[in-house]
Amino acid sequence: MIQLLLFCIAICAGTYGALSGNLASLGTATVVTLLAANNLFGRLAQQQESQQILANTVKQYRWLILAIFALLLASLATRQFLQNEFDFTSGYLWLAGLALMISAGYIHDWQVKGSENIIEAGDTDTPTPARIFDRTDWLLAGAITGVALALRLYRLNDFLPTMHGDEGEMGMLALLALHGPTSGISPMPLPLFTTAFLDHPTLFHYIQAGAMWLFGESLTGLRTLSAIFGALCVPVVYGIGRVGWGRVAGITAGWLLAISHFHIQYSRIALNNIESVWFMAFFILVMLLAAEQTYRTQTLAFDGNPQRGRLIGPLVPYTWAGLAMGLSQYFYYGSRLLPAVAAPLLLFLLVKRKVTFAQLLILAVAIFVAYAPLAAHYSRNLPAFLNRTQGVSILNPEGMAHTLGPQAVWPDDIPQLIWEQVQRNADLFARGGDKSAFYLADLGAFDPITVALFWLGLGVVLARAYRFQEFAILAWFGLGVVLAGVITNDAPNGPRLIVGITAIYVIGGILLQRLFNFVQPIWPTGSRWGAMGIALLIAVLTLQINFTTYFVTYARSKPNLMPISLASDIHALGNQNKFYLFGAPHFYANYSTLRFIAHGTERYDVDQVDELPTLAQTQTAKQGVVVIFLPHRLAEIEAVKTRLPGGTLQEHFNDMRNLMYVIYQIPSPLAQAADSQPPTERLSTPTTILSPLDRQEPSPLQRNSTPIAR
Repeated sequence: MIQLLLFCIAICAGTYGALSGNLASLGTATVVTLLAANNLFGRLAQQQESQQILANTVKQYRWLILAIFALLLASLATRQFLQNEFDFTSGYLWLAGLALMISAGYIHDWQVKGSENIIEAGDTDTPTPARIFDRTDWLLAGAITGVALALRLYRLNDFLPTMHGDEGEMGMLALLALHGPTSGISPMPLPLFTTAFLDHPTLFHYIQAGAMWLFGESLTGLRTLSAIFGALCVPVVYGIGRVGWGRVAGITAGWLLAISHFHIQYSRIALNNIESVWFMAFFILVMLLAAEQTYRTQTLAFDGNPQRGRLIGPLVPYTWAGLAMGLSQYFYYGSRLLPAVAAPLLLFLLVKRKVTFAQLLILAVAIFVAYAPLAAHYSRNLPAFLNRTQGVSILNPEGMAHTLGPQAVWPDDIPQLIWEQVQRNADLFARGGDKSAFYLADLGAFDPITVALFWLGLGVVLARAYRFQEFAILAWFGLGVVLAGVITNDAPNGPRLIVGITAIYVIGGILLQRLFNFVQPIWPTGSRWGAMGIALLIAVLTLQINFTTYFVTYARSKPNLMPISLASDIHALGNQNKFYLFGAPHFYANYSTLRFIAHGTERYDVDQVDELPTLAQTQTAKQGVVVIFLPHRLAEIEAVKTRLPGGTLQEHFNDMRNLMYVIYQIPSPLAQAADSQPPTERLSTPTTILSPLDRQEPSPLQRNSTPIAR
């Protein structure tokens, strides 16, 4: 076994040395190989015996060997990244480590299932995994997922929802990830394992880049990734309900999530929130599966009777649980809820003696393999890890003042602070709305049917909190509300809470499952038809309420329409014009929505009329001049007309007939002359048309613009 480990170390050291040209690593590989091979070449009989022992050891512990190799590859990837964050070799090594980690779990489980001395010892109160997920389940989950995807892709464009500035920032980083320095965004490529905008990990932007490569370099293409992940939450939540309680719970949970307007909203914005929701739900699912798949070895006593031996169990669920915990950290900050929920769940399993050392080991190794490069970055940049948590916390004088007002006294008013936060978050589960900047506070986050099912189901779940399944759901929901709601400001805040409160759909499903289980023995002939009728009624009502709430009520309001509308107009006017914006101090030409939608256009901030070009300059320029006035800067219009006479004035209103901005356009005489040429003359002149990504966008300093304060 020692020789085998030495050979593994030698191979990893040699591989790293060959890739990096590190002589120390190559020399180490030679020395370790020498130590491993020193005693292998003795007498033939001794050599054959050693080879047989080695073969048996490899067969028994091959899963552990693969896990060790995965660990070493993750370490090499981390080292390579720390030496050069722009070297993508670290990414390839990391992916190889993830693949080996997954292989280790499956190889172990195949070996265990192939053993003849294994007996099952699961919780008889819940169906075992062998009796769930049949063809009916796959069809039902697939159909509900199709409905969810259709709702998330329907009318998915720049205006529903209107583009948020954070989407623009992440979209620009996705363009950089897709095209590198040729995008004109940065002279350097985007590193894989660092942090960028608001300290979000950058690996997410490469996934966004892949979505744009598939679906188009537009906001719709960027948002499609979120729509897909949002729809993929459905089969996972269905699985949670099915594994823990039954098919009725799975159908109900999957459907309520699929048609939820609250979940739809966060599945249609190009941010990293919904991916964290998926990882959280997936983690709960694999933990439920892990708790139900427990085995023991069977041995024979001296009298020939079978005896139950040591406890063993599958490693695949724990491998996926560890990878989910590690990989989720590359997305939204809410993913930090996963380790917080994992701790009590693992403690529960330890107390119940339903988890083995090997399972805990594979869980820890999987977390390390997945998280190591980002953890190394945080170790060198601790503020990147702490800034956001400290910025949204109420557990400091600044957070208290933000929540209760400047009259609050720290720490005397902490009880009042906590009570206020509890009330605000509890209201979300009645008729309250999302108070973040990403949705409307006037819209109740959940329809009345979902609210009723949740509160009734919560009592059912609390009544059986001693079972692992109910305990897991309570930990998911309770810790989510406390850590992402009660102790954070601007409550209730949808982007933070959605990672934890997705559990309410499962809780509603648990209620209906328990009711079905109660009625079925009493009324066996009609319970199935009655359940189908009730399910159909709930499905129709919830779909109608949520569809109307989102695609009618919310769509009619179109909040924050000005940035995306202005960006679309600038993009339409294109390279034939230079754009000058009177927007300070509220809005600037470098605002992220403008940068993404109108990428490649020339935009300048102006504060004084004399900063604009003169009429003589416009007569000889190849580009026209477009001056944009926000409502608070309309006083400059007359002065601009005096400086640049002869332009056309257009007012732009939203659906509520509120003025958003005014555009004053002065076309270039040279451009007008080119447009007036006969088609044959224009075609005779060679023309090169560059896409927005081929143009070099001026830097903020070159444009004399100031980024908006965020």
